[in-house]
Amino acid sequence: MIGGDDPVIFTHVVLVLHDSKDVIEFIDQVFHSQPHFATSVIIISDLVQKREVMAEAQSHDYDKLIEDRRLRFIFKPLKPSKFAVIFDPRKEREISTDRNENSAQQVAVNQKAVFDDMKHRLGNKGHRVLLVEDNKINQTVLLKLLGKTSINVETVLDGVECTDKVFSMDHGYYSIILCDLHMPNKDGYQTCKEIRRWEKKNKYPHLPIIALSANVLGDVYSKCVEAGFNSYVTKPVDFKELSAVMTRFLDPKDPSKPHEFMRPRKE
Repeated sequence: MIGGDDPVIFTHVVLVLHDSKDVIEFIDQVFHSQPHFATSVIIISDLVQKREVMAEAQSHDYDKLIEDRRLRFIFKPLKPSKFAVIFDPRKEREISTDRNENSAQQVAVNQKAVFDDMKHRLGNKGHRVLLVEDNKINQTVLLKLLGKTSINVETVLDGVECTDKVFSMDHGYYSIILCDLHMPNKDGYQTCKEIRRWEKKNKYPHLPIIALSANVLGDVYSKCVEAGFNSYVTKPVDFKELSAVMTRFLDPKDPSKPHEFMRPRKE
């Protein structure tokens, strides 16, 4: 239907396939097809299958596909609100709202607990975060989340601005760097490498640098290890995951130990 000489062009395709190989075969066909240059693929999946797809089909730029809204993974259990983000972003239809109010309330309670814990452990303690992110929407979301925890955040748009800021300040001015991998002018890998060389040259202790990316598998993971990242957080950013990573480096169980780095995965 989507192939051949006279393909049917869809704005969206919702994919429910159990075999990751079938998913990969389908997205390869869509994303390499000129007639489907604007088609969005929505994959009903789970975290395990998402990782399998990204690990096996590394030819795609997942960051860009997600940013351009051409690819989205929706995890089970399915709810109207998960589809409303795509098909009814203004929630003009009643069906776009989840009917299970108790579940929605529980999510809010759980999220507030994460905010409160992070604020208690990290807020108002002089920590300063440098957020390196060229996407204004992603910046806004992260600033809103971190703003609820009373942590100071500064933002820059690319790696050039990041190294300019870091090198112009005393070492330790920034407590942690959250760095996107794919940016114009200077990407996250090069940015991290330059900061590590600067630290080595001046014999500074290592600053925690956390990679932000939709895909931190396979070659991307290896490049993060090579560049000298301490850890990573996947996009779209889950605040619980971000909180756990930041807390691990800013409020460690044993402050006397040096920060851990990403290590090569065992084959």
